[in-house]
Amino acid sequence: MSASVHPFWWRWLLVFTFAVILFGLCLLFLPDVLQSVFNSIVYGDAQATQAFGAEAVRYITFAFGISGAVMVGWMVLVLYMLYGSFRRGEAVGWNSIALSIGVWYVLDSAFSGLIGYPVNILLNTGFVIGFVIPLAATYRAFHPAR
Repeated sequence: MSASVHPFWWRWLLVFTFAVILFGLCLLFLPDVLQSVFNSIVYGDAQATQAFGAEAVRYITFAFGISGAVMVGWMVLVLYMLYGSFRRGEAVGWNSIALSIGVWYVLDSAFSGLIGYPVNILLNTGFVIGFVIPLAATYRAFHPAR
């Protein structure tokens, strides 16, 4: 690891990335549990989507699974950057992680607000903070003042 990248922040990102992978796997393999959680947050009732009908619930399960798979794939790439260029102190590692997280946050949050699900913006914000804190703390290690 580059002497300029503090190991604490690298480990934080590593642990948080593995936690996101676990969350993505739960979306894939435990969709009923997570649907209950999301239903409680969004609708105030763990079983709210059951009223949508079987086909709609099946589609929601499909969307959860696809989201989980995309999340896992994305975080595998983040892990690759963390173990590679980020760990070596190369700016491409920091920039790649920050850019992908930032683009996701802006697009997902804007879409959530646009279609009337502001609670998802709060969830996104909680998620993004887990990356923003260590990225902000390591910015100068990757982007020294000129």
